[in-house]
Amino acid sequence: MRVSISQLATLNAISQQESYAAAAKALGVSQPAVSAQIKRLEQEFDVKLVRRIGKRVRLTPLGEAVVEKARRALALLNDIDLSLTSAGGLMGGHFRVGLSCHNLVTDLLSRFMLTYPYVKVVAKMQDTYTLLEGMSEGLFDLVTVTLDAPNPDYVNYRYGVQDIVLCVAPWHPWAKRESVDVSELHGQRMVFRESSYTRTIFQRELAARKIAPVNTLELDTWESYMAAVVSGIGLGISLRDEVRDEGSVAAVRLSGAPMQATQYMIVHEDMKDARTVRAFLDLAFSSPADEDKSDES
Repeated sequence: MRVSISQLATLNAISQQESYAAAAKALGVSQPAVSAQIKRLEQEFDVKLVRRIGKRVRLTPLGEAVVEKARRALALLNDIDLSLTSAGGLMGGHFRVGLSCHNLVTDLLSRFMLTYPYVKVVAKMQDTYTLLEGMSEGLFDLVTVTLDAPNPDYVNYRYGVQDIVLCVAPWHPWAKRESVDVSELHGQRMVFRESSYTRTIFQRELAARKIAPVNTLELDTWESYMAAVVSGIGLGISLRDEVRDEGSVAAVRLSGAPMQATQYMIVHEDMKDARTVRAFLDLAFSSPADEDKSDES
């Protein structure tokens, strides 16, 4: 084989660190060793994988395409090593997970970490769009996302269905109501998270009915978003379980349009049987009540 594992790991480190020195530190080798690995790889195939931009180094488009596959290959090699060394028990390895709705899976992630304390878990909270991009780049082993249909590029496990609810300040006139018809949102001030699939579903349903609220403010974090709703800047939306512990806001049911979103756990086809991924999925769907959730597609 003309490509070595160490060359793939080096290319991945450069992609993440954008510096030969930082990549060398992350890999525990010298900077000349990193430079030599990339030079040999480029010369072997007569290609350009890395370029300098100012003081940083970035991958070329070809380098980006190669590193995306390299990350999956390295994850599989880690799983093979884990299978051989742990001999029946999950006593090591890495698990990279992305979460779009942390409130929905925090307990699950906690159980996983308690059950498998020797597995190094790296978890990131990001919006669905960013997580899907990260999956395409090989940054995650599994992500939990909010969608309205399975993603055809991955293996999908349906984890749950949530109502989309209206979030209002506790002193708002609508806070005591059982429901609000979507037609009443026309002309109302609303705040949104910048990148949110829940927002995509919500706005699509309103647009189909020619209902146009006023987009007052866009925010990038959950905390700032909730603060804006509480302060009265505008109405908000969320999945029902996202606000189950948010005592500072009132969740009001929306009527007059289908307002639901589905949570999926998605993985690459070649990672669905990796031991850490399988252990996480087994915990997620371990109870009898969860058996009908798993909708692999």
